[in-house]
Amino acid sequence: MMGGLSVLVKNLSRSYRRAERTIEVLRGLSTSLPPGSFTVLTGPSGAGKSTLLHLLGTLDRPTQGEILYDGRSLQGASDREMAAFRNARIGFIFQFHHLLPEFTALENVLMPTWIAGREEDASRARRLLGEVGLEHRLGHKPSELSGGEQQRVAVARALIMQPALLLADEPTGNLDSHTSLEVFTLLRDLSERQAMTCLVATHNEVLARMAHRHLAMDDGEIVSETVS
Repeated sequence: MMGGLSVLVKNLSRSYRRAERTIEVLRGLSTSLPPGSFTVLTGPSGAGKSTLLHLLGTLDRPTQGEILYDGRSLQGASDREMAAFRNARIGFIFQFHHLLPEFTALENVLMPTWIAGREEDASRARRLLGEVGLEHRLGHKPSELSGGEQQRVAVARALIMQPALLLADEPTGNLDSHTSLEVFTLLRDLSERQAMTCLVATHNEVLARMAHRHLAMDDGEIVSETVS
């Protein structure tokens, strides 16, 4: 673990062309994520939360503005360079866990290392699954796991490459309230324990109040920031 990334967002805009129309999703947004911070991002559907996460995760490029990671801009980077940075420093958790059904929990967690061509670290994968409470489910396939257990596997998979920045887009959106609280608490505790910068987008205001920092979005802009 290299420690959490410091992320600085400067005047970020993202627009898309649809037929003859230009749709502005982000409008000159500026904010920051201090290294090791646990931040929740809320806002109504269409506010731009997912677009912001995709830009932060280098899955998309801004129309204007820039993002600095520990002071470094990727503005002129090639797709290959962006992918290498993303693979080395950023982890993702999505609302839909996207586990591969034919592989076990342990194999799903190891998948990013296989894709990256890195030496398999099964002991670390087992340890991560133990940290998320699934040490007894290593050999189970997704169909044999509950929704909450599947999302916990997705959390462990996101951590296997030891990211400095973890981005989670509605990770509890498909879970009941009790399981949502468990997964959210798990993410917060892992962020604190591993000094990892973490940004979680959610509609759940109850969960938002449990975060160190709360950013509220509306109409493509950050409209408020609360620090507890």
